[in-house]
Amino acid sequence: MLEKLLGLFGLGERAGIARLVMSYLMGGKSAAGGGESPAGGLGGLVDKFKGAGLGGLVQSWIGAGPNQAVSSDQVKQVVGGDKLSEMAAKLGIPVDQVAGKLAKYLPGIIDKMTPGGKLPGA
Repeated sequence: MLEKLLGLFGLGERAGIARLVMSYLMGGKSAAGGGESPAGGLGGLVDKFKGAGLGGLVQSWIGAGPNQAVSSDQVKQVVGGDKLSEMAAKLGIPVDQVAGKLAKYLPGIIDKMTPGGKLPGA
């Protein structure tokens, strides 16, 4: 599934960030060698967005219709500084750059992971 999603986005050299994001969303071991996802997978991340008052935003990614944009500051609020720092260290890029890339790709990734407007396993 990961390779299929990476291909859908044509990520090429950006595959490193995509692998970390997908690993984080799927709640498994990080593709870059990290531990378990603290987010509880995709459902946990959706719950974190809802808990931050961003339920409508994340629902736009899951449901039909256009995906609303998310800011890097919103990503920082939801994902948290520790996890972003961990991702940044693995990728060798600054935290702000990781947050920006997540803001850019997260809506589309979650959209592709929720066909029919449903979370996997729901």
